[in-house]
This record gives sequence, structure tokens and C-alpha cells, in this order.
Amino acid sequence: MSQFRDTFTKEEQSEPLLDYDDSAFMFYLCTVSFCTVLPWTFFSLKKVLYPSSYAKQYPEKTRKGSVYIHCKCSECMSKRERESARAGKWSQRWFGGYAWIEKLALVLAWIALLYLCVNLPEMKNLKTFDPFEILQVEPSATNREIKKAYRLMSLKYHPDKNVNDPTSAAKFILVAKAYQALTDPVAKANYEKYGNPDGAGNMKVGMGLPRFLVEEKYQLLVLSCFFLFLLVLLPMVFICYYQRQKKYAPNGVLVETLQFLTHYMAEGSRLKNFPEYLSASGESRAMQVEKEDDVEMRELIDQAIEPKKRALNTPIIVRNYYLILGHMQRLHHLMSDRLRGALDELLKGKHAARELGDFLKQDPEERKGMVDMNADQQLDIQAFCHQVSRMKMEATVFVEDEAEIVAGDFATCHVTLTRTNLKEGEAAGAVHAPLIPMAKYEEWWIFLVDKTENASTGGRILNFVRSKSAERVVEERIQFRVNRVGKQSVTVLAICDSYAGCDCALELEFKAYHPEEKPRPVWIHPEDLRLDEEPTLFQQMLGEMYTSSDEEESFDLDEGQRVAVKKKTQEASETPGTSAEGNSQATAQGASSTAPSEKNEPAGSQAEDKTGAA
Repeated sequence: MSQFRDTFTKEEQSEPLLDYDDSAFMFYLCTVSFCTVLPWTFFSLKKVLYPSSYAKQYPEKTRKGSVYIHCKCSECMSKRERESARAGKWSQRWFGGYAWIEKLALVLAWIALLYLCVNLPEMKNLKTFDPFEILQVEPSATNREIKKAYRLMSLKYHPDKNVNDPTSAAKFILVAKAYQALTDPVAKANYEKYGNPDGAGNMKVGMGLPRFLVEEKYQLLVLSCFFLFLLVLLPMVFICYYQRQKKYAPNGVLVETLQFLTHYMAEGSRLKNFPEYLSASGESRAMQVEKEDDVEMRELIDQAIEPKKRALNTPIIVRNYYLILGHMQRLHHLMSDRLRGALDELLKGKHAARELGDFLKQDPEERKGMVDMNADQQLDIQAFCHQVSRMKMEATVFVEDEAEIVAGDFATCHVTLTRTNLKEGEAAGAVHAPLIPMAKYEEWWIFLVDKTENASTGGRILNFVRSKSAERVVEERIQFRVNRVGKQSVTVLAICDSYAGCDCALELEFKAYHPEEKPRPVWIHPEDLRLDEEPTLFQQMLGEMYTSSDEEESFDLDEGQRVAVKKKTQEASETPGTSAEGNSQATAQGASSTAPSEKNEPAGSQAEDKTGAA
């Protein structure tokens, strides 16, 4: 730790003229604080002046520019007005929820920043050698005044008068150096040039960190805080975060809820079972049961109609179960404010409604159940029917870049959903759910099912997608593998998570050929062929190496032949007599061999003459 401390400062005994500079750290702290507090203040004021909670729940346009069409029934409009009024209240903007904690922290941060800025000019800078300050004279003092001040200061701090005072001895040395710097020409020149009468020298200045981090008496505290943060606090934060996150699945649902639904839900489960399933979920069982629940729930339990006999009797499950039944049967007047708060907590999940498909398909005059309604209620029904999406589904199956489908291909099912109740440039707004405490938008789950496989269970799901688009026309692609040859059929199911009875189904038929029936020639572009014929960079490098080696070999052969000819020429020039004699002998031998042939020619001719004479 002494080396760490010595990195930033120096012992006072070795260099008494130096001091630790705290102003650098204070400037750094003020700068960081200002850069943090200023944007924080900007965003806080933006939230107050321009509240965005209502705009987030009920935006005006989609990303593509389509206008949201929200439900215009009286209850949904009242819900939006209440949300807009709540978001517009100044008390809600400043102190709603946890906003007051943020505002209080912001005010404290500004107070701390102002305190730092006020005390910053009072920070003592790094101590430097100033002979005028040491001798307590003005910079315009004459030599006589300097000598007088030196005489008085030296008498005051002389070691003989202050025997057991080391501070006076150090002060006496400073006074002597100050007098030397102002009177000695060499020392004065060094002081004017280097700031020190002794000339240039090395020095260590402590700065950038607060003083207590490097002081020896705080070493144990700094090390303890460092190890406490690194070995205790940081692992505890990670463990707490992991212990909380491991309870949730990737989709944000409690793992306990998924295990419960996997165990209890079966193929025979019906819609009337789901209120009990919802009340028994992990999120529902995590709620607290109060002592007053028995009294406040008694009237609700008496009037609520159970669609089936309960299978679970845990108190929290029973309470939440009857709260859900009371909400579905519109028995809110039997609930206290505390029970309504618990119901709002339960309704933060997805909400299911009754089937509406047949009712929506009827004309307004043919719809039953509206005879006893007044004009306002009938207008609400019409507004609701106009709000609910009526989907028209189209789908095609194909293989990209191919004319036919062959077994083994990955086919693509292109699904197009069109909301026929909307016009061009319009988008589906929040669903009709006036009793849910937040805005909910439609989501469609599109399944591709092969009903020929596992027909007893409704078929096998090949693939599915989740669509959150609120546009009038929604396009999705689902890929699946074609495993069989021949005519096949798949079913496309579009299921809405907000309204029951608005689902769509479409049967698609296609034929898959055998790979031998539809051979697919591989067509290669001529440019690709030319590129394949061209050597690669590696081949070009190898070709250059082979060419250079062949040239070197041919060069070596030619050079060897020239050397051999040159050597023979030199040998011939060194022995001229021998070569001349050899040439004369060769000439003589040629002449002797020619002479007999010349002599034989007349003999032959004579023989021929004799033969002719005979």
C-alpha cells in the first residue's frame, strides 16, 4: 500500500514543500455530477411537461403511418378519458407512483452539486515555493526590506532558539532559501526559470484522487471497502438477480405456472376450466390473503354462479377464483375497493371473452338480445361490432425459386390476413376491454397443422408464428418440411388471443413429386463458369512459383552449356600446334584414301571395254 500511496504523493519528511492537491478531484467530481444531473433533469421535466403514459397506451399512428381506430363505445371512451385525465394531473406527474422518489433524488443531487460548486473556489491549490510569501514581503520590496525581513525571520526560527521544534528548523531552511532566491543572482535566475532556487529537479504531485484514499491512516478502511464490494456485495447482487430470474421462463411466465398447466391441462380441458386454472397460477398464489376476505367475499360467493365444481380448495385459489367469476358475471358492485385492487392485479394477464363469430356475422337488424336495450346501449353494441376484427385469410404453398414441390423441400406457406372492418390507412386499436386496467392490443397466432397425422389429437402442428401487427393487411410466412410424396393437405389456423369466436381456418392442398419425377437441372451462369475456370489467388501464386522455378532451371542449363563451350574454346586456344598437326594428318589420310579410288577407275573402264569387245 505504501507503493500505491507513493505513486500519487511523497512523504512530507522527504519533500516538505509538496502538498496533496485535492482541487483536481473536486473539479472532476463537479464535471461528472453536472453531466449526470443535467440530462436527468431534462428527461424528468419532459415527463412532467409532456406525459407519455397515455400516448404509449393509445398511440395515434403505427410505424407505417396507419391511424389507430379505437373502440368508440361509451365504456371504452370513458376508460380512455380517465387515463388521459390521470396522466394529465400535475399531482400524478410529480408524485404518481414512484415519481416522488425520483424527484427527491434529483433535488438532493442538485443540492450536492451546488455545494461542491460553492466550495470549489475555497479549495487550497498545490503549495509552491514563493520567497515573498515566506519572507512576508511584497514583490516590489527593496533589497533593504528583504534583508530586514530575513534578519527578523532568521532570529525568530533559528534552531538555537528552538531546540526541540523541528517545524522551526524546517521554516528556518525555507527562510534561508527564500533570501538566497531574492539576493543571489544564480539562485534568483534558477527561481525565475525553474521556480526553485536550487535549479531543476524531479517532484511528485498527488492529484486526481481524494486525499483519504492515499493517506496511511485510511489504508485499512479503503481495503476493507474494496474487498467488501468485490467479494460480498457484487456476488450478493448477482445471486439475488439469478434467484429471481430463474423462477421465470423465457416468455416471462413463472416456471411454477407452466408446470401447473402442464400437469392439469389435458385434451379434454374446456373453456369453463380456465377461471380455476388462472386462479391457481403461480402469480395468483403469490398474492396475500387478508383476514377481512371471509366477510367481504361472502356475498360474492353466494351470488356468483359456478360453471363447474371446484377441484382446488386452497384459500388464495378460492378467493381469486370467485373474483374472476364475479368479474366475468359483472358483479363488481359486490366487491370492496381492496378486492377490486386484487382483481386488477389478476387481470393484468390475457383476457378471454365469449364467442362472437356468429353474432358479428349477422346484420344489425337480425341480432338477438338487443330488444330490451336503450339507444345508447345499442350504439355501444354497434361500436363494439365495428371494433372487433373480421379477418379474411388467404394462403399459398410454394417452394422459393422452384416451379414444383418435391419431397424433402422446405416449403413456404404465405398467409395474408385482411381486416375487412377497416379501410385503407387504418389500423386496429386497443381491444374492447373497459374493465382491464391497461390497454390491450390484438395478437394473432397462426398455426400450420397437418391433420392427417395424429388425427385423434387434432393433427400435428408443423410450425407457427405470432403476429402483433395492427395493420389492415398482415402478411406472415411459415416454413415447413415436405416429408411425403403425393397429394397432401395442410390446415392454416389463425387464432386471436383477445376475442373468442374470431378464429379463421383454411384448407390448403398441394402435390409433392418424387425427386426422380421432377429432376432439377442445375443451371450455372456463364460468368460463374468463367470465374470457375480462372485460377484462384492461391493457384496464381503457385503458378508464379512454378514459372519462376522453370525459368531458373532453363537459365541454369543455358548457363552450363555456355560455360562448357567457353571452356573448350579456351583449351583449343591453349594448344595450337597439336591441333594443326592433327589437321595435317587428317588431310594426308584423306588424300591417301582418295588415290586408290582414282587408280581403280581406269581398270574398271578397261574391263568394261574388254567385255564389250568380246
